[in-house]
Amino acid sequence: MHNAVSIDNSGTFLFLQNRGPIRPLIKGVPMSGGNWKEMFQAACEGDIEMVKYHVKAGVDVNFAHPEFLSTPLVASILAGQSEVALFLLDSGANPGLWSEFDGMKPYQAAHQRGLKDVEIRLRALGVAEAIPAPPARRRFWEFWRGSQA
Repeated sequence: MHNAVSIDNSGTFLFLQNRGPIRPLIKGVPMSGGNWKEMFQAACEGDIEMVKYHVKAGVDVNFAHPEFLSTPLVASILAGQSEVALFLLDSGANPGLWSEFDGMKPYQAAHQRGLKDVEIRLRALGVAEAIPAPPARRRFWEFWRGSQA
């Protein structure tokens, strides 16, 4: 997926995203990384009004910033912020989007954190999935010994 910014004849910023045919996403004030970061922090802290403000301003609720590699939805769930998580889902957050930093999807995060209301909403959206067993971990000295043992 490739993003681009252009300016139309009136000087208005057009944000374009390449998912096949190029189409305008947001017309108006450009979104900066600072706005997304502020929304991400608000989501983790449970500041629902600040999250609503940024969503209304056009901040992408499915974006995972390269510095964070986490989605606002999974981060808010892991922080125990049910109200924010439910709002993000209502605002178009992808309920099956993988959060690279956290190594899980929203349903797994809700299950881990014990947020039953979020689990119920995610199941209603059709994303209920089996919770995988944690991967078997090798003891640190097994890496050095390798296959000898």
